Amino acid sequence: MELYGKPSEVLFAHQDGQNGVAQALHQAQGTLITRWADLVEAMTSVVVGAKQHLVVAGSRSREKAYLSAIELAVAQNPDLMHTRVLYGPPRHPELAEHLMRLMELRDPAERRNGVRTLSIGLVDRGETLERFFVASESQAVVPLPFLHSADGFDCGIVLGREAARPRGRGRAGPPRARGMRGGAAAGHDTGRAGCARAPQIGKLGWQGHEQ
Repeated sequence: MELYGKPSEVLFAHQDGQNGVAQALHQAQGTLITRWADLVEAMTSVVVGAKQHLVVAGSRSREKAYLSAIELAVAQNPDLMHTRVLYGPPRHPELAEHLMRLMELRDPAERRNGVRTLSIGLVDRGETLERFFVASESQAVVPLPFLHSADGFDCGIVLGREAARPRGRGRAGPPRARGMRGGAAAGHDTGRAGCARAPQIGKLGWQGHEQ
């Protein structure tokens, strides 16, 4: 969402009640989603519609239909550039298993037409703010925390082509993200591709709790 150059009535419209929120979203070409089922459907729609780029950020994914859609997109479209940015280890076993399956589908060390098409990076939590979104070249969804609880997500914002368009840094992931490798479980070792000392996903384990 582009904020620079926006007038003050747009930047602070969220303080003016529901009408102000709706106006701000309209100015930013965004649509608010307030139901969990609609959020998952919107995120899956972004994945299905991705033809060139698919960037996902976050370590909490566990919806099987959504994760399966990502795997299918990677399997069916060899030219699709897929980037997953993790903020700390996966929070759920479903995500860890998903990452291993991705590495079975593609070797992160391999390049197609001179371009690496699968990148999985780990950002050490520290003081880094965890980000959550899924974006293609034409659309993006940004999940938001529960309206009545800080534990989980049940709503989000759908953004259009201009806001979703991946830029150089978005495609490569945050500069502090360490490249991941599958390890023995997936039969990969990408150290020679610039990921020396990169942690293995199989050794990361998962944290069985929400943070």
